[in-house]
Amino acid sequence: MAFSNADGSEYDKSIFIDDRSGDPDNVFGVLYTENVDLVGLYQLKYKVTLAKYAMNPGVTVASPFIINIKDPCDKPYSVQPSSGLEDLIIEYTLTAPTVTLAFDEFLFNPAWCDSIYLWEV
Repeated sequence: MAFSNADGSEYDKSIFIDDRSGDPDNVFGVLYTENVDLVGLYQLKYKVTLAKYAMNPGVTVASPFIINIKDPCDKPYSVQPSSGLEDLIIEYTLTAPTVTLAFDEFLFNPAWCDSIYLWEV
Protein backbone atom coordinates (compact mmCIF):
# COMPACT_ATOMS: atom_id res chain seq x y z
CA MET A 1 0.00 0.00 0.00
CA ALA A 2 1.29 3.46 -0.88
CA PHE A 3 -0.20 6.84 0.04
CA SER A 4 0.03 10.02 -2.03
CA ASN A 5 -1.70 13.35 -2.55
CA ALA A 6 -4.80 13.10 -4.74
CA ASP A 7 -2.79 14.44 -7.71
CA GLY A 8 -0.24 11.62 -7.30
CA SER A 9 2.51 13.77 -5.76
CA GLU A 10 4.21 12.80 -2.51
CA TYR A 11 2.34 13.72 0.67
CA ASP A 12 4.01 16.02 3.22
CA LYS A 13 5.90 13.76 5.65
CA SER A 14 6.13 16.58 8.19
CA ILE A 15 2.31 16.38 8.50
CA PHE A 16 1.46 12.70 7.97
CA ILE A 17 3.00 9.45 9.15
CA ASP A 18 2.85 6.06 7.48
CA ASP A 19 3.95 3.74 10.30
CA ARG A 20 4.35 0.13 9.22
CA SER A 21 6.18 -1.01 12.35
CA GLY A 22 3.13 -2.52 14.03
CA ASP A 23 2.36 -5.19 11.43
CA PRO A 24 -0.46 -6.14 11.09
CA ASP A 25 -1.71 -2.98 12.86
CA ASN A 26 -0.09 -0.38 10.61
CA VAL A 27 -1.03 3.27 11.01
CA PHE A 28 -1.42 6.18 8.61
CA GLY A 29 -2.03 9.29 10.67
CA VAL A 30 -1.50 12.98 11.32
CA LEU A 31 1.51 14.08 13.36
CA TYR A 32 1.06 16.49 16.28
CA THR A 33 1.86 20.10 15.48
CA GLU A 34 1.19 23.60 16.79
CA ASN A 35 1.96 25.10 13.36
CA VAL A 36 -1.27 26.82 12.27
CA ASP A 37 0.17 27.30 8.77
CA LEU A 38 -0.72 23.64 8.16
CA VAL A 39 -4.46 24.22 8.67
CA GLY A 40 -6.47 23.07 5.66
CA LEU A 41 -7.96 20.23 3.67
CA TYR A 42 -5.66 17.49 2.43
CA GLN A 43 -6.89 15.12 -0.27
CA LEU A 44 -5.06 11.81 -0.25
CA LYS A 45 -5.26 8.55 -2.18
CA TYR A 46 -3.79 5.13 -1.67
CA LYS A 47 -2.66 2.43 -4.06
CA VAL A 48 -2.73 -1.25 -3.21
CA THR A 49 -0.39 -3.72 -4.90
CA LEU A 50 0.38 -7.37 -4.28
CA ALA A 51 4.02 -7.81 -3.32
CA LYS A 52 4.21 -11.38 -4.63
CA TYR A 53 2.80 -10.37 -8.03
CA ALA A 54 5.02 -7.53 -9.24
CA MET A 55 3.54 -7.70 -12.75
CA ASN A 56 0.14 -6.64 -11.38
CA PRO A 57 0.01 -2.80 -11.55
CA GLY A 58 -2.21 -2.58 -8.45
CA VAL A 59 -5.28 -0.45 -7.90
CA THR A 60 -5.56 3.16 -6.79
CA VAL A 61 -8.69 4.19 -4.90
CA ALA A 62 -10.94 6.21 -7.25
CA SER A 63 -12.00 8.94 -4.82
CA PRO A 64 -9.56 10.60 -2.43
CA PHE A 65 -10.15 10.65 1.28
CA ILE A 66 -9.93 14.04 2.97
CA ILE A 67 -8.15 14.98 6.18
CA ASN A 68 -9.17 18.37 7.58
CA ILE A 69 -6.57 19.92 9.88
CA LYS A 70 -8.18 22.66 11.97
CA ASP A 71 -6.84 25.35 14.25
CA PRO A 72 -8.30 24.61 17.70
CA CYS A 73 -7.81 28.25 18.64
CA ASP A 74 -10.42 29.43 16.12
CA LYS A 75 -12.92 28.56 18.83
CA PRO A 76 -11.24 27.40 22.06
CA TYR A 77 -12.63 24.28 23.69
CA SER A 78 -13.05 26.21 26.93
CA VAL A 79 -12.28 29.53 28.60
CA GLN A 80 -12.33 29.54 32.39
CA PRO A 81 -11.42 32.15 34.99
CA SER A 82 -8.30 31.03 36.85
CA SER A 83 -9.62 31.83 40.33
CA GLY A 84 -12.08 34.01 42.17
CA LEU A 85 -13.53 35.81 39.17
CA GLU A 86 -16.67 33.69 39.13
CA ASP A 87 -17.50 35.11 42.58
CA LEU A 88 -16.88 38.72 41.54
CA ILE A 89 -20.23 40.39 40.93
CA ILE A 90 -19.96 44.14 40.96
CA GLU A 91 -22.70 46.69 41.28
CA TYR A 92 -21.24 50.17 40.96
CA THR A 93 -22.96 53.52 41.40
CA LEU A 94 -21.14 56.35 39.68
CA THR A 95 -19.88 58.48 42.56
CA ALA A 96 -16.17 58.56 41.68
CA PRO A 97 -14.50 59.26 38.31
CA THR A 98 -12.79 55.84 38.08
CA VAL A 99 -12.90 52.36 39.44
CA THR A 100 -10.07 49.82 39.18
CA LEU A 101 -10.81 46.11 38.94
CA ALA A 102 -8.11 43.45 38.98
CA PHE A 103 -8.49 39.79 38.05
CA ASP A 104 -6.21 36.91 37.22
CA GLU A 105 -5.68 35.61 33.72
CA PHE A 106 -8.19 33.28 32.14
CA LEU A 107 -7.22 29.70 31.38
CA PHE A 108 -7.61 28.68 27.73
CA ASN A 109 -7.86 25.12 26.51
CA PRO A 110 -5.78 24.42 24.48
CA ALA A 111 -3.24 26.43 26.47
CA TRP A 112 -1.14 27.61 23.50
CA CYS A 113 -3.97 29.73 22.08
CA ASP A 114 -3.22 33.44 22.00
CA SER A 115 -5.64 35.40 24.12
CA ILE A 116 -6.93 38.96 24.01
CA TYR A 117 -8.68 40.51 26.98
CA LEU A 118 -11.39 43.07 26.41
CA TRP A 119 -13.40 44.82 29.08
CA GLU A 120 -16.38 46.93 28.09
CA VAL A 121 -18.34 49.18 30.43
